[in-house]
Amino acid sequence: MQKGPKSVASGVLLGMLGAIAFGGKAIIVKLAYRHGVDAVTLIMLRMLFALPFFTAIAWWTSRPRNGITPVPLQVRDWLGIFGLGVTGYYLASFLDFAG
Repeated sequence: MQKGPKSVASGVLLGMLGAIAFGGKAIIVKLAYRHGVDAVTLIMLRMLFALPFFTAIAWWTSRPRNGITPVPLQVRDWLGIFGLGVTGYYLASFLDFAG
């Protein structure tokens, strides 16, 4: 599939925005620690702020496109997603913020 200049520019823009947001996380965490907030509270707030975005992404990707309906996830898939979320998102964030 050939990409046009518009899709490349939007990809670069989204990449830059992600890098800025990721770098800004450390600044926000340091400011929160200065006011006595602990790591668990910061992770909870981070997850609450991210929930609407992940919900919108889940809705967007579950829509039928070109007449093709996505296959629903099985219980085993949901358990794998949950396990990856706990270890890859919560545990990694906790260790990052606690460090």
